[in-house]
Amino acid sequence: MKICSRCRKTKNLAEFGKDKYSKDGLRYQCKSCCNQASKTKPRKKYKFTCDACGITKEVDYYSYKRRKTNFCLKCYAVNVQTGTRKNVNKERSYISSDGYRMVKMVGEYDSRGRQIYKREHILIIENQIGRKIQTQRGGIGEQVHHVDGDKLNNNADNLLLCKDTKHHKDIDCQLHELAFELVRNGIITFSKETEKYEIQWDNLKTQ
Repeated sequence: MKICSRCRKTKNLAEFGKDKYSKDGLRYQCKSCCNQASKTKPRKKYKFTCDACGITKEVDYYSYKRRKTNFCLKCYAVNVQTGTRKNVNKERSYISSDGYRMVKMVGEYDSRGRQIYKREHILIIENQIGRKIQTQRGGIGEQVHHVDGDKLNNNADNLLLCKDTKHHKDIDCQLHELAFELVRNGIITFSKETEKYEIQWDNLKTQ
């Protein structure tokens, strides 16, 4: 048990926060008194004028001490992070986690100053049709289908623009049905031991 120095009530040790500088390793005030004091205690306010937009901002003491530049949050992304990304991120493309090639858009940055990358096959289709494809988050809208199933083969002949998700799935289902037709004809076999499908090239030549 311990007495709180603020409310003068005797409380369990679990009601006190940790303090490595005190003798018993606990704060002198209980948690409820500390929370009440932090709410009622006014924070110091500091004003600064953004060097980019010229607007005067007001922030608390802790935000002011952490500041490294004299830019507001919006201007910091454009004037500071953009320049840093130009020097650090020199990769023109990379392969995403879902297997698509991402291409860097030169001179384009998001609101936080990060370099914008777009999928290569979408850029090729948009350049081919002369407009942006109509897509939304969650896979809704127009989709791009890779004819040979290779996500990295972004030749124009290997890409097909589908009007929506259902159209894209219908095309995939065609390939699914053809594969099972080949299984029924013995051209593709399935091994239960390896749990893999295999193409019987000898049977394919005889038919």
